[in-house]
Amino acid sequence: MMTLRDLESQQPMMTQQGYGSRQQGAAQIDLGYTKVTVRPPLGFFEHICLCCCPCCLGNPFSAERKADTIKAFKSFTVVVSAVQIIMFIVELAISDGILPYSQNSSIGPDANAMIKVGAKFLPYIRLRGEIWRLFAPIFLHAGFLHLFFNLFAQIQIGLRYEFTWGLPKTVSIYLLSGIAGNILSCLGNPTSVGVGASGALLGWIGAQIAMMICTWGTTDRNTRNTNLFSMLFFLVIMLFLGSGSYVDNYAHLGGVLMGLMMGMFFFADEYSDPSVVRKVRLGAGVAVGVFFIITVPLMFTLCLNMFC
Repeated sequence: MMTLRDLESQQPMMTQQGYGSRQQGAAQIDLGYTKVTVRPPLGFFEHICLCCCPCCLGNPFSAERKADTIKAFKSFTVVVSAVQIIMFIVELAISDGILPYSQNSSIGPDANAMIKVGAKFLPYIRLRGEIWRLFAPIFLHAGFLHLFFNLFAQIQIGLRYEFTWGLPKTVSIYLLSGIAGNILSCLGNPTSVGVGASGALLGWIGAQIAMMICTWGTTDRNTRNTNLFSMLFFLVIMLFLGSGSYVDNYAHLGGVLMGLMMGMFFFADEYSDPSVVRKVRLGAGVAVGVFFIITVPLMFTLCLNMFC
């Protein structure tokens, strides 16, 4: 993968392949799921586009970009996003109307509708044994604003990570981080109704932080800065959403912590020293196990008197 420093240092030698004409000083950046053509040095607008909408860069109608788009539509990221849209329609269909901003800051269904389709609700998890409520909220959203911002972030970062890390790592980080976020949300807000994929998304960001830690010594400064800017951008969005209805930052914290631990486990082989790889992987695996060993029993015992 070409780094931003490579782009800037080699600009007299590169040509653009996309608009049918050759332009001196242009080059391609590989985003994992597609490649975009840019003219270095990259400015503030280009960095924003790389974080938010890479399709604004280069030629979106080139044959290669069209093929990448078709490939993206078959990805886990797009499929799970489609499922979340369908589930949101179901929520609206069984809700007693769409609540205004004064009652639901995301402008969406009522709490009863969310509970019916699987929202995180500790009383039902504890007293009815509905453990699936730790998993189902990943596919639910509190309203139009919540769904829009989550899907925006999910598609932007999910496609990049999925085609870089591979499907097994991407899916396992997403689902386990979402579950971990819901568990921590049960401990932090035991009586609240909770939905959203934010914990799962922040698991991806936590894993990317782990990747940066593992590759810090072999990654150039410009690439590190671009990755940091991208992560900070989406972290701000997630923190903003954490202040809304039926969403909380306990779920976000649980997601990013689980993603960080799983990222250290998966990406430990980026270290060149085999002994370091073994130690990092062992430590990360133990940390994941300890997290669940501590939090799950707490969820079923610490707050028991609240519901009995």
